Amino acid sequence: MKNRKLHVGVFGTWRGRAHIRAIGILDEAEVTAICDKDPERIEQVRYLCPPDVKICRDYDELLDSGIDVVVLCNYFTDHAACAIRALRAGIAVVSECLAAVTMRECVELVETVEQTGLYYSMAENTPYKGSVLEMQRLYRSGVLGEVIYAEGEYCHPSSPENAGQYTPSANHWRQFLPATYYLSHSIGPLMNITGLMPKRVIGKVAASAAYARRRGRQNGDAAGIMLVEMEGGALFRVSGCAFYGPESHWFRLACEKGGVENVRTHEDTVSLAVNPWDIPEKLGAFGSKSTYEPLPDAILRRASERGIVIRGHMDADIRTVYNYVRELTEGRAPDMDVYRSAAISAVGILGWRSVLNGSCQYDIPDFRDPYEREQFRSDDLSPWRGEIPYYLYQVE
Repeated sequence: MKNRKLHVGVFGTWRGRAHIRAIGILDEAEVTAICDKDPERIEQVRYLCPPDVKICRDYDELLDSGIDVVVLCNYFTDHAACAIRALRAGIAVVSECLAAVTMRECVELVETVEQTGLYYSMAENTPYKGSVLEMQRLYRSGVLGEVIYAEGEYCHPSSPENAGQYTPSANHWRQFLPATYYLSHSIGPLMNITGLMPKRVIGKVAASAAYARRRGRQNGDAAGIMLVEMEGGALFRVSGCAFYGPESHWFRLACEKGGVENVRTHEDTVSLAVNPWDIPEKLGAFGSKSTYEPLPDAILRRASERGIVIRGHMDADIRTVYNYVRELTEGRAPDMDVYRSAAISAVGILGWRSVLNGSCQYDIPDFRDPYEREQFRSDDLSPWRGEIPYYLYQVE
């Protein structure tokens, strides 16, 4: 790969379109193969690819097309199985979130990465918003001290008609999606900012039959909240609410010496406050309180120089792609490696299980420890696995 561009295959071109567009402005990589079951979607993205891009009929053909890495943008419930197949075929993996939907899949995915030694990363894009990266820089500089409490909120309003496009059939996976599973956009940024891993989770959902009827859903989870205890004792409150507004991608850290958050009305603006008695010299001209926008970074300057504008998720999409391409081409360890990806998935899985069992607390295993993950090796409970879906509120 050092003497040529990274060859990328994209599986699923609806969400995959964002990856294809972003890769198109990079010198280090190119999309050489794509696969989607819908021919119309293939045609809609073909112009974004090189003229000789290979159109694959199925996943097997994609894996056999000479790619170095596959980007998984297929159905959420199949990510882990497809990742494992690619890794065993000697192909690196970038997976859209979540990484897995059962604890057994988490264990198998972790062990496959360990056995193959190949690159694996979950493409959680929200940590790459400009404001979140600035919060990470501030936190890791030490000016705020250790985090005590944090909040992560992701609300993406959508009309019933628009939501119907995401749930096109009675058996579609979104029909049975618990709110707790839609959390990577909420907890992922907090984990990247602080570097902490989750240890315990408690879940609660707001149930609404009206919500399910209006959106044609079997599952009536209108919103979900989880309290997540992190290593070191910090408490994170994260939401799993996708479709109710106002729109918000909001994150807040309350720390020993102050706090920082992105401003809801302008999500790439950062608001920083340090206790007046704790202001360190390194804070410089900012003083004890400051609200500002982070400066454009290298990839945004490159895109601007080429006259290209990619605004997906407030530039988080292009930064996500740029980051994993650099990790692959430079041999760097992934920010969102398989252990962090499995841990985020486990928060959603066990958060849902907490809801089913009266909001009791569940311990999240350290997937780096073979002993801790062993108890989940055969644990295949999920809303989708088995003959009868596990959902909380069925609309009669």
